[in-house]
This record gives sequence, structure tokens and C-alpha cells, in this order.
Amino acid sequence: MINNQSANMKANLAMGLSITALSFSGFFVRWADAPGPITSLFRMAFTAFFLTFFVLKKHSLRSYSMKKMIFPLLAGIFSALDHNFWSSALFHTTVANAILFNYIAPVWVALIAFFLYKEKLTRKFWLGMALTMIGAVTIFGSDLIQHPQIGWGDTLAIISSVFYAGFFLLSEKGRLLNQVVEYLWLVTLSATLTLTILALINGTPLSGYNTKTIFVFIGAALFAQMIGYLALSYASGHLPASTISPTMILQPVLTAILAVPISGEPITIQLIIAAPLVLLGIYFINHQTSSTILSDR
Repeated sequence: MINNQSANMKANLAMGLSITALSFSGFFVRWADAPGPITSLFRMAFTAFFLTFFVLKKHSLRSYSMKKMIFPLLAGIFSALDHNFWSSALFHTTVANAILFNYIAPVWVALIAFFLYKEKLTRKFWLGMALTMIGAVTIFGSDLIQHPQIGWGDTLAIISSVFYAGFFLLSEKGRLLNQVVEYLWLVTLSATLTLTILALINGTPLSGYNTKTIFVFIGAALFAQMIGYLALSYASGHLPASTISPTMILQPVLTAILAVPISGEPITIQLIIAAPLVLLGIYFINHQTSSTILSDR
């Protein structure tokens, strides 16, 4: 029991670190003089490059079987498609709508976990999910409430949420077979290749970006991707996707809070009301997983 409590505490601390690091992702996209998918591509590529030295120092490529690689490689493809559809959605709908519809992902995860994985999700979990989603709608749903119709950009964001959910579900399975660093390495390699193919298909230039933007790419890789996703990968080895996915709704909420001092954006009454709702919802969601530890990887 003590070991479970200790593992659960470490996993939740990792989630907190991941959310904090990933909350800066949007700022890196804004600071880069490049399209959003390109920032994501180079963020993944630099991360894969840096991790290669650590991975190959410990393991030979021959030690990677298809059984170990299949889940992280698929997770990388799903992550890339999530980034691509979400970035495309931004050109056809508001940022708030894109964030809101992308964060339907926890609903897909919970439903799949309940019906397919047969996870026992308690009333506290569903109460927490409801509070978290109400908080998200309060912060990001004002445009949808005023104009209650689903456009093409909203549809793209919903599609991105499906791939986002798939990433969490695949990570839950993949982390049972791989250590943290090796797992993230395979995910970022796969995501880099997928985003490169998508950029070539869309005709997005892969070169010609200024020095400042290159440094932004590296900063995004070292901070948002490596710290954020190493911590997330660690948590994925200990907590179910049905817990991690809704907890990640705290990320855009924290981004909105950080935008006040970093970008000079005004703090809104919606944010003041909704942030406690999201936190309370996350508390209920995580409360049921105090004894649900997936592994010790």
C-alpha cells in the first residue's frame, strides 16, 4: 500500500511537471516565425536527435522488437495527426473553439476505457469529468455558446481530439513494454517522419527559417517536448489514460493564466470562475486512482 501511494505521488508530480512544461507550447508556436505544424515537426525532430545519443548508448537497435515498437510508433503517428489537424483547424475557427473541441479527447478516452478496457470508473470519476468539462466550456466556449453551429474548423478540431485520445490510449499500452526515454524516442521519431510527410504533401517549406526561429524550435524541444513528454511518459506507465487525459485539460487553463504576465493578456471572469472547477474535477478524477498503479517502469 505504501509502495502504491509512493508510486501514485510520483506519477502525479510527473503530471504536474508535464502540464507546466507543456503549458508553454503555445508560446513557442507564437514566438516562432513558422507555421504551427513546422514548429511541431522541428520540436519533435530535435527531441528525437537529442534522445538518440542516450538510447543508443544503452541499447543496440537489435534489442527493439516489433512488439515493443508498435505502440510508441503508432502513438507518434497519432500525435502528429493530432498536431496537424489541430493546427489546420486554427485557420478555419477561433483559437478558443479549437482548444475546446480538441479537449473532447478525455470523453473518448473515458468511453473506450469503460466499454473496451472494462475499467471501473466510479461516480467520483464521472463527477470530476463533468466539472472539468464544464470548466473548459466556461473558459473556451463563449464563442460556441454565442454561435452554436459546427463549422469546418470545428470539425477538424474534433478529428484532432480523436487522435489525441488515441495517443493517450496507445501510450498506456506502450509504456508497459518500454522505459521512459526509449518510449519517447520512438514516439518522436515516428511523429517527426509523419509530420515531414504531411508537410511535403501540404507544400509547407521545411527550410529557410531565421536563426531566432531555430532557437525557438530547440527551446520547444528541450523544454516543452523533452521535459513535458518525459514526465508525461513516466506518468503513462503508472496511471491509466482515463485519468491522464482529463487531467491534461489543466494545460490550456494554465496557459491562459501564464498569458497574463507573459503576453499581457487580460485575466477574465470566466478564467477566475472556471479554474477552480477544473482543479476540483481533476481532484475527483485522480482520487479514484490512488490505488490504480499500472506498472513500476
